[in-house]
Amino acid sequence: MSLWNLMVGWFQERNDRQIFLKDFNDSAKRAFITGNTDILLKASVSYGNSNYRHAFSRFMAGGFRIKAEGGRFLGRDEVMSIGKSLIGNPMIVRTMISLGWDTLEVHPSNSSSGLQWRLNETIYLT
Repeated sequence: MSLWNLMVGWFQERNDRQIFLKDFNDSAKRAFITGNTDILLKASVSYGNSNYRHAFSRFMAGGFRIKAEGGRFLGRDEVMSIGKSLIGNPMIVRTMISLGWDTLEVHPSNSSSGLQWRLNETIYLT
C-alpha cells in the first residue's frame, strides 16, 4: 500500500468520525429542542482509557465522551442508562470500534467523573 493511500484512508476515517459525532450531537439537540428529552447531551472525543485499547484504537483519541450540557441534573442511574442504551446496540458499538473509539464515557453536567465502558467487550454482551 502506498503512502498516498494510507494518507487518504486516514483523512476518510477522520471525516467519518466527525460525521458520527455531528450526527449524534444534531440528534441530541433536536430531541432536546422538540421536548423529547429534558437533557441536552453533547458528544466529543477524549483520550479514553488506555487499558481499553484495541487494534483499531486511535492514538490519544480513543474515547467517545457524552456529557449532559443542559437541562436537569443526571443521577448515576441515568448516566448508567444512557451508556447501556448505546452499548446495547451492536451496530452502534461496531461502528464506534471501526472508527477508532475504544472507550464510551458518560458524564453528568456537574462532574468530570462519569462512567466508562470498554467498547470491544460490549459487543459480546448483546
